[in-house]
Amino acid sequence: MKIKKFKLTPRFREVYNELKQRNIKITPEIETLVQMYDKQISDLLSSSVLFETYETKSSVISEIKKFIEIPKNASLITFIVSTLGVEVEELEKKENEELKNVVLEVLLLEYLDSSLRFVFKILQEQTEENYELSTIFNSPKELISEVFKLINPEKISVSYDNNIFRPKYTSVNYLFWFSNKK
Repeated sequence: MKIKKFKLTPRFREVYNELKQRNIKITPEIETLVQMYDKQISDLLSSSVLFETYETKSSVISEIKKFIEIPKNASLITFIVSTLGVEVEELEKKENEELKNVVLEVLLLEYLDSSLRFVFKILQEQTEENYELSTIFNSPKELISEVFKLINPEKISVSYDNNIFRPKYTSVNYLFWFSNKK
């Protein structure tokens, strides 16, 4: 399923916690900077996701099994490619001050995480009673090319060459579906 241009909502508490982890003191100036960048990002955001689900026993994902261990009790696996689009990268190119770049990066990564929460919510709504979803996992680099062969992220204008995503703020993830039938 492909979804484009949907609204994302960052969790500012997570943004501030991450900034603290990076030894940035939360001051009124930092809060103002976060709010300013949030407005600019939301104006430029071109969020897109692409996700597809496969049976874990399917031969289509045989190459995938070389890179991740699929739990024996997992019935399905969903692969997710998520991006914020190229427009948000322009903000980064404009900034040459380290502190501003860190604040911007943390906020953009939170937006990317928000897109995964969006997909997770959709999948939960689609989940039948007899299935339970795992948490979302980051794909190892070795797996990304195989996922791209499966779900063709060019549909959302994403590419991956020489271990670099285009657009930069893109992620490839997966999750498992577990049957809870008795």
